[in-house]
Amino acid sequence: MAGDTEAARDSRRSPMPEDDARFRLLVEHMTDLVAVHCEGRIVFINQAGARMLGVADPQDLHGRLIWDFIHPEHEALMVARVQRVLEEAMATPLVETKLVALDGSIVDVEIIGMPTSHEGRPASQVVARNISRRKHAEALAEHNAYVDPLTGLPNRRQFRDRMQHAVSLAKHHDRQLAILLLDLDRFKNINDTLGHEIGDALLQAIARRLQETLHHGVFFARIGGDSFSVILSRVTEEQDAMTAANSLLEALEKPFKVSEHDLYVSASVGISHFPCDGEEPSELLMNAETAMYRAKHQRNTCVLYSSSMHEAALERLSLESRLHRAIEHDEFVLHYQPQVDLRTGEIVGAEALIRWHHPELGMVSPAKFIPLAEETGLILPITDLVLRKACRQAREWLSAGAPLRRMAVNLSGLYFKQREVTDAIAAVLAECDLPPSMLELEMTESIFMEDHARTLATLQTLRATGVAVSIDDFGTGYSSLSYLQRFPIGMLKIDQSFVREIQAVTDDAVLVKAIIGLAHSLGMRVIAEGVETEQQRAYLAAHGCDEIQGYLISRPVPPEAFQRLMTPEAERRAS
Repeated sequence: MAGDTEAARDSRRSPMPEDDARFRLLVEHMTDLVAVHCEGRIVFINQAGARMLGVADPQDLHGRLIWDFIHPEHEALMVARVQRVLEEAMATPLVETKLVALDGSIVDVEIIGMPTSHEGRPASQVVARNISRRKHAEALAEHNAYVDPLTGLPNRRQFRDRMQHAVSLAKHHDRQLAILLLDLDRFKNINDTLGHEIGDALLQAIARRLQETLHHGVFFARIGGDSFSVILSRVTEEQDAMTAANSLLEALEKPFKVSEHDLYVSASVGISHFPCDGEEPSELLMNAETAMYRAKHQRNTCVLYSSSMHEAALERLSLESRLHRAIEHDEFVLHYQPQVDLRTGEIVGAEALIRWHHPELGMVSPAKFIPLAEETGLILPITDLVLRKACRQAREWLSAGAPLRRMAVNLSGLYFKQREVTDAIAAVLAECDLPPSMLELEMTESIFMEDHARTLATLQTLRATGVAVSIDDFGTGYSSLSYLQRFPIGMLKIDQSFVREIQAVTDDAVLVKAIIGLAHSLGMRVIAEGVETEQQRAYLAAHGCDEIQGYLISRPVPPEAFQRLMTPEAERRAS
């Protein structure tokens, strides 16, 4: 099976064709170990191999047994594997096998067995090259391809592979399984407010706690951003998945201590089941995601997928497409609702309210498309349109001599965070030639709760230019009183939910009275929205409310109708 060692050595020294000489020169200068041996005796080894074995001259290794350089614990394994390679090489033109058997510098070897002929007898040679660094790099790349580097959990790629395997097993054994998709609520606020370093540390803590909550053997992965997924391979009824989902939500109830912060988080969970909600992994994941988005409407809850959600998702997708087209073709119009001074009965302001006039659907309710615009980010270009239209209309009314004091425009939290608000407002006012004092920006309380330094700087700049700021829907959000003193706010708008049930002896009446007193003590004006009855108007006037708006005065109307309301006769009727 092997040739004479000396003969093999002579063969190596015999003249070679030019191509063979070039090949030998290349091999001798490789940085990896390359060795050839017959029956375990080295007949050739390159310079890199000699250095690895602690020998200066490769010629000194000729004839040495390769086993001399193998750790005793691995010798039997090495002999067996090389023997098998040699045997296979007799029948196969080229045989490759990988070996991890050497100690010292040679820790990972690739063996290639090649049958040769020597003096009419079959002989075998084994070429071994050190591939340790390459194998280490391959192993690291393999690990990184399937593991999330931040949390150490399986990543989306491994999740998809495991889900494919789980579905195949479930089909084969006629079993059920469930997919849980968990998405953290408002996690972006933490990154925006405290920075990504705190956000990453929080994600790691969340991953550890959720993993500890799940039963051993349950597959748990981070599939991107602030989203995690769970595969429950053995479920017998829907309640099993709901129980697991609720346990995850309960695990998030306790605060997370990150750096010096006590952070509270919640999550929304969507659940799909095999086979009733889909028989393919992609379908199950899509349906779990649909259920998760439904859970997002409430937050901190879990929702089971149902077929009706698919129809709603298709409708939502269609509406989003139409919304893009509406922006491109300027299908939005503004209606205006008057704001009346309670003491004089005069119309002093107008709130601009967007309406979507679709060419086929007709008027689309803001309650239907505004939430979608917020979710998709389309609220940004829509707000730009509203600001421009409202300011242009206010300029027209002023030029016509209308006694209007201000135009109120709603500003979303997303717009405030992602736009350079002061620059955007300044550009619109300049374009429309509108005095800054004519514009009032209505913002919800949530805006004042985030990034206090930036918010304060922006509001101070707006006030310096003359633009007014009011708090919309006061009392329905965080209702933290500290920001009322810190920020330059000119007016509070009492939400219609407090106004609707005003009676002299109700809790709502007490709250309304308290809000009016608080605002006045801080030098702010108060306007109540949603005023529909004379009784509500009288109560508000009796307790010092400055202004009102609502159906008692007028519904939101097109510009032409609003201009008619501003005539003296219309003002007398409104009072």
